Amino acid sequence: MQTPEKFFYRLGHTVAGPLLCGMIDWLGRRVRARKEEHILFLARDGYILQKIWQQRAPEDLKPIPHTYLLASRRSLGFARIREWDAAARKLLHFEVGERLGAYLRRLPVSIDLSALEKRMGRALDPDARMQAALFEAMLPTLKPLVLERAERERAAYETYLERCGILGTERLAVVDAGWYGSLQHALAALPCLQKAHLSGYYLGVFPEPPYLNRAGMSLSGWLIDGEPGERFRELRAMVLILDFFCSADMPGLDYMRFNEAGEPEPVFAPYTLSDYQRTAVLHLQTGILDFAKEAPVHPADRCPESLYTRLRKVGLHPDAEEIAHLSRLEGVRGIDVSSNATFARRSHPLRYLFNWNAFYRDYKAALWRPGFWAQLNTLERFILKRISPIGTEDLPNQ
Repeated sequence: MQTPEKFFYRLGHTVAGPLLCGMIDWLGRRVRARKEEHILFLARDGYILQKIWQQRAPEDLKPIPHTYLLASRRSLGFARIREWDAAARKLLHFEVGERLGAYLRRLPVSIDLSALEKRMGRALDPDARMQAALFEAMLPTLKPLVLERAERERAAYETYLERCGILGTERLAVVDAGWYGSLQHALAALPCLQKAHLSGYYLGVFPEPPYLNRAGMSLSGWLIDGEPGERFRELRAMVLILDFFCSADMPGLDYMRFNEAGEPEPVFAPYTLSDYQRTAVLHLQTGILDFAKEAPVHPADRCPESLYTRLRKVGLHPDAEEIAHLSRLEGVRGIDVSSNATFARRSHPLRYLFNWNAFYRDYKAALWRPGFWAQLNTLERFILKRISPIGTEDLPNQ
């Protein structure tokens, strides 16, 4: 068994590094073809992608400005609101049965129970359960608070964009891990960027978003470009491991505000990593960047099948050692990676011995979850390699 340091360095050097470097080489080709004027690497997935770009950008593209842009669904979700609509209402969503006091504490606007009682002209029980009638009664009080907060945050964020030298640029390249272009869509909705064309470049783009063909916006993916099919289903199951490849040991943006000097200032979300997680991210990134320095630039229109097979092996069918290390990366705020629960657990072997139909049903249900293959015996693997709905020729019998 390798040490965590060696395991994650090797994972970065042999799997994540080739994958992300391939994406960046592809990005350079697209940026040149589309004459992009400024490249935005979105926090936090964009941190390691920008580092790779700095090492591998072609000479003729190095003069193009690039920015590590602080952005998050929370910050842009508020900043883009200019009137009360479904998106604004969604920010105030509640869980049926949630206690009123807990609901008020987690709201994105600041209001305590006494202030709410004063504005509504009635007494409220902090232990009351949230329900539709109570929410609708509170809504006239909460609406102006949301719109006022959105206006302040939008002004601060637009000033931040101005300080980054982004405003006035006609063609902006947005770079992130993926998968639906929601941050790109939120950026495009800001008034200060309405005249800009935002092109998104991702590891992958999934086909669901209704704004894929929105005017003034385009999205493209290196692993998958919005088309459904076998690879789409597989990548949906590998999102957590791909997000881990782009992890960064730093907090995410909560919102932007003005400081006392009138300058935009980021407020970061709570963030913690365990010692193990920090070790994993550090050595993974070291392996990635070492590969980026060593490997020649080789732009391709799509991810080569040999590289995708390597990713698929780790993402869908890790061996026992890979499971042992990856399963210790518990999902916490600040690092998007799988917990133990995402690694499939097979039933007792006797169940399969007497019921092969159950075995096949379990297999189909768990195939897309990491770790299932590693837990099968030789006979089970032999049979499944012949009835598999996807190619398993790259998987060992042992």
